[in-house]
Amino acid sequence: MIRAISILFLLAASVAAAAEIAEVIEQPSQLDQFEIGEIKFQVSGEFSNPFDPREVEVWAEVSGPDEREYVIPGFYTRDFEITLDEEHEVFTPTSDPYFCVRLTCEDIGTHTAKVCAKDSQGRSCADEFEFECKGSDNTGFINIHSENERYLADSRGNTFVPIGINQCWDGELGSFAYDEWLSRLAQSGGNFTRLWQTHYGAGYTVEWGDYHHSGLYCGLGCYSLEAAARLDRIFKTARELGVHIQWVINHHSAFEVDMWSSWEANPFNADNGGPCETSLDFFTSEEANRLYDARIRYLVARYSAFTSLFAWELFNEIDLIQGVDVRTFKPWQREKAELIHGLDPYGHLVTTSYSNPIYLPPSHDWTYVGYDLVQKHQYIPAPLLLIGPESNKLWPLGKPFLMSEFGIDFLGKLDEHDPLGIAYHNAIWCALATGYAGTPAVWWWDGWVDQYDWYRHLAPVAELVKSIDLARLERKTENFHVGSASTDFKAFGMRGDGLTLVWILDERSRWWGSQGSNFPAVADATITVYDLCGKYRATVWNTFDGGAEQVEIDGCPPALQIPTFKRDVALTFEWIDDFEPAYQDSPEVGEGESDGGCGCELL
Repeated sequence: MIRAISILFLLAASVAAAAEIAEVIEQPSQLDQFEIGEIKFQVSGEFSNPFDPREVEVWAEVSGPDEREYVIPGFYTRDFEITLDEEHEVFTPTSDPYFCVRLTCEDIGTHTAKVCAKDSQGRSCADEFEFECKGSDNTGFINIHSENERYLADSRGNTFVPIGINQCWDGELGSFAYDEWLSRLAQSGGNFTRLWQTHYGAGYTVEWGDYHHSGLYCGLGCYSLEAAARLDRIFKTARELGVHIQWVINHHSAFEVDMWSSWEANPFNADNGGPCETSLDFFTSEEANRLYDARIRYLVARYSAFTSLFAWELFNEIDLIQGVDVRTFKPWQREKAELIHGLDPYGHLVTTSYSNPIYLPPSHDWTYVGYDLVQKHQYIPAPLLLIGPESNKLWPLGKPFLMSEFGIDFLGKLDEHDPLGIAYHNAIWCALATGYAGTPAVWWWDGWVDQYDWYRHLAPVAELVKSIDLARLERKTENFHVGSASTDFKAFGMRGDGLTLVWILDERSRWWGSQGSNFPAVADATITVYDLCGKYRATVWNTFDGGAEQVEIDGCPPALQIPTFKRDVALTFEWIDDFEPAYQDSPEVGEGESDGGCGCELL
């Protein structure tokens, strides 16, 4: 295995008055829309560390058919064949090191491009070339929905509902673990996961100390090309499977000094040769910020062309770092968000996360325009206690919001009492019925999710969102009545543009309740929706096993005898008349907005 540090000086032997593009090894002549192309080239100049943009910086200048001009940063790399040998990855170099610009074309037609380089002595550019962007069926990047700011859409304008779980790191299997995990996720209808840039396991960060057990790392300012190739492989696999990755590019554990601390191994630590005497110095040290900004530039250069990159998450739970001051981390995170927005030519979403499940405390900064996506983490044994009420607080922000970590216990001990994943299941449907842009992402990907196959909870959701455009939902509603002589219900709903979604929960279906197959069925439930007047297509969705039944109903308001179900059921009502519905008030509830969403019972 050739370590990255051993190849740093290959270019230094060729010293020139200024950086020059010595050779263009490869460049595209044609690309399918939203597919990745690469410009590979060599640079001569006066530099010794090709990862340091102060010494050498490379980029491409691209002009599209609509005269849109943009700059794409480049990066230093080499190619590897990655194989699996006795449950760990082996990296065999298949090329010499080179510089690269990765690009994807968004606009059909002829593009022009040229690569450039600069060092302390000057800059130069290679000859301009053309490449053609051909139409394709690729759906492109994910961004804010153009017609409903609280939902997401792909580049074609199709509503994108994140459906998935966390899959943040693995052990020595490295990227090969993701072959199985991402496949299982996609086969279950999932399209979203969360990956940490971390030294945990095999190593999923590009930068760490040379004392890491993998032998892949070479300290600050030197990026592991093997680990970067591992990440390439994960992003490529995700792209092929239609999975989108929310990439956490920093995490609290690396800077904590108490629980789950990795500060003693962090290369920014002065004890390891770094510039920071304490973990808090990371946010204020000029040298630490220079080094970290260089890493951000490398990540954007290497991975922004992937349509499988869903969002940049600046930090996982930054508020857990002992002693961190909101007056320090708020401006620091804003600065990094602005850096990414300025570097990323494809405009990926940018977000961050906090540990506090109660929204919105003073430490949160969601009103900042640089955060495109709002997210919360929640680990409480009464999960429905906060889902709906917190959505009411997030709603006025006018941004999509997700629950990107979910559990009933942050240590995972309670989950063994919930093998069916009832708490997770209920959280999924409650979130969709109270305005979240996607499903909560359960945390225990390599434990309870695998052991109990909680992937199965995703398929019925995927079936629904393929048939129903959730971005048509514009507001909450409780303007309906659900009745049964056999049980009590909680019911939550959203409505808008000729579409109503209602989720109905049998209150007996709780994670500490019956986990057997003998759970009682409900055969006498009815629903009357006072928002509706006219003719509607009612669809009854089996939230556990998948499948749906359809029936046409009419009336002012219409009523429906709900087919027999167990535990919970989802209903959608689509307007099929040629006149606007005349909304009515429920005699029990009235037309007002719900304050509680999912209520405050211990569900």
